[in-house]
Amino acid sequence: MPNIQLAAGLNTSASARLFDAACKLIPGGVNSTARATWSGWNPYPLFVKEGKGSRLTDVDGNEYIDYLLGLGPMIFGHRPPKVTQAVVDFIQQRGTVFALPTEDEARLAQKIVNAIPSVDMVRLCNTGTEAVLYATRLARAFTQRNKIIRFEGMYHGFSDGVYWSKHPAIAKAGPDAHPVPVPQGPGMPKGVEDNLIILPWNDADALADAIKREGNAIAAVLTEPVMCNTGCILPRPGYLEAMREITLKHGIVLIFDEVITGFRLGLAGAQGRLGIKPDLSVFAKGIGGGFPVAAMGGRADIMVL
Repeated sequence: MPNIQLAAGLNTSASARLFDAACKLIPGGVNSTARATWSGWNPYPLFVKEGKGSRLTDVDGNEYIDYLLGLGPMIFGHRPPKVTQAVVDFIQQRGTVFALPTEDEARLAQKIVNAIPSVDMVRLCNTGTEAVLYATRLARAFTQRNKIIRFEGMYHGFSDGVYWSKHPAIAKAGPDAHPVPVPQGPGMPKGVEDNLIILPWNDADALADAIKREGNAIAAVLTEPVMCNTGCILPRPGYLEAMREITLKHGIVLIFDEVITGFRLGLAGAQGRLGIKPDLSVFAKGIGGGFPVAAMGGRADIMVL
């Protein structure tokens, strides 16, 4: 990312001061690598004062059109009046956390089931990372297999089992046709990679070859239906159809990570728009409009485990 401050001739001195102070208290000065200097925010990220509609204002008073949209959830913009009022009313009239079920959980689950053709049952949670963790664990329980296929360049949260090969160094990534698992950070338990198969996206032959070699050990294929964490890359014609066919043939659970695409490419997500029914699906970001809510849903025979 270019140095926006220098390129636009902006005064961002207050952001600089806040970043220096934050670096003394928060590793790297930020709470997500997406905002880190090594992710392109040079020489420091902009610190936000407020957002309203499609605009952000930083702590120096500079105003921007917000194309980040919170990296996905803010599809109605910042502080949409109806959403804001609904949240305030609920907190004032009902409360926040109860550690007991509420009618609203079932109402939300019903809305998701009605919207997504592949979803029979739903488990609600807080983040996309949690939802992916649930989905991969269910796939292993259902198939009694251990290995997960995922694709180089995709991001499925930061749990140990999937935080691999998001943006690996070229020198470590291996050949294009047969990437090797590369951890995205230190501290991964030894042996986790033994249950991961990393493949190139949009290569039906590579997927078929991997399943031919290790199909009896593969619990799930985990994929975004549209690759959204390395630019935006559409599936090639017939690719997802081939993926669905081969996973059904070999009894492999197909998991769609619709954290970014869900309720944004359409009410039924990417799967509805593209006409592919996975076994399990993961939703976050757009489902919560900036609040911490996520969901995982799918076939009833898998979900009840």
